[in-house]
Amino acid sequence: MENLRNKYIEAIATADDEDALEGVRLAALGKKGEVSLKMRELGQMSPEERQLAGPLLNDLWKIWYLTTD
Repeated sequence: MENLRNKYIEAIATADDEDALEGVRLAALGKKGEVSLKMRELGQMSPEERQLAGPLLNDLWKIWYLTTD
């Protein structure tokens, strides 16, 4: 999850314009985005895995909205 976080933080930071930023958003948070797919997988995880992964995935959502406002 940390790699995913770093990947999207870097992608946001290097986006040249609004179109590039929108592409990053869709790749991460779109219907078939990496973060969205991981969120769907939470239901299949054990409670212990979910306790670790859930907050990390929520942080990825928060990072997006905090860095793009």
